[in-house]
Amino acid sequence: MGGEIRERRKRKSSWWSWAISIALLLLLVGIAAWYLLWQKPRAEYAREAKSPIVESMEVEEELDMVEKDYAGQKISVKEAQERLEEILQDAHSVKEKTPQANPPKSLAMVHQQLLEAVDSQMSTLRLYQAYLDKQQDLEETEEWIRS
Repeated sequence: MGGEIRERRKRKSSWWSWAISIALLLLLVGIAAWYLLWQKPRAEYAREAKSPIVESMEVEEELDMVEKDYAGQKISVKEAQERLEEILQDAHSVKEKTPQANPPKSLAMVHQQLLEAVDSQMSTLRLYQAYLDKQQDLEETEEWIRS
């Protein structure tokens, strides 16, 4: 009788140990799949998008400096236009560095906002460039009237 009970316990414990082993294995496979399918693409996209965001902020700072210098009459229209051309080239490089690949679905809205921000910055630069062109025309006209 005692040997029969011991045998039953061995069978029950081996069944439970198999179930626990399979559950742990499935848990590990699930964690690996989550990392490979969800976390890794997000991290790669964030790494890719970091550089354009930082460079975009630098372009914005440079534009602010040109605006302040021109408004404070520290630089002429020509100098402002030259610096604006350099800033525009930097902005084009930022646009080229912006990740074009499809981001993970969870970051699609962030990707769209990043692209819109870069486009908005480009249009701001073009408007400022047009403004400086008009200012130069105005200065040339005033100079022509004086002479």
